[in-house]
Amino acid sequence: MLKGIVLAVTFLVCFSEVKAQDVFHIGVRANLVTAGGEPANDILSYGLQARYRLNERWLIGAALDEAEYDFELPLVVLGLEQDPGAEPIDATVSSTMISGWVERELGRNGSSTRWFWTAGAGVAEPDVDDLTGPLLGGGVFALTTDAGSEVIVSLSGGVRRNVGSHFSLEFALRADHHISEWDVRDRVSGRTGKTGDYTGLGAHGGFGFRF
Repeated sequence: MLKGIVLAVTFLVCFSEVKAQDVFHIGVRANLVTAGGEPANDILSYGLQARYRLNERWLIGAALDEAEYDFELPLVVLGLEQDPGAEPIDATVSSTMISGWVERELGRNGSSTRWFWTAGAGVAEPDVDDLTGPLLGGGVFALTTDAGSEVIVSLSGGVRRNVGSHFSLEFALRADHHISEWDVRDRVSGRTGKTGDYTGLGAHGGFGFRF
């Protein structure tokens, strides 16, 4: 393993053709993605991100994001109907995602404003709260959701602006495709259902430190 680490460090050093103060980028970001409603409409997340510059044009990056959003009307997945006299009930989802990407910068070398695009993938671990409520026509439901793990393939494109010697701001549009399978079960009736893959479109904004 030590040999592998030494080879990796040697590769990064040999192919880094930039000034030392602009090799590493660390920062925070916020993401807002809208999906089609099954399982979610809006996914808001925030987290930490880091980049390593390989040369004037190429970077590699990684991020750790935390999200909390609603599993919209999980009853629909089972073909059940809620009592219309009660407020619609959504399940709360908490999710942690680890992701990585390759990044290509565009524009004039040395410019304080650079356009960029990224392509990458990540793994998310959604945790869905149990849900109970009244059914149409009487009775109750008690839902449990096993969301397992999601693989998320992402593309983004945006602009980054350097501020001063060490700071930067960025904004990007993004598309996230979730490869997933959520299993939903009603513990009262025993009825089961599934949701499948879905795609979200949105944007992210970030603030970073360069050194």
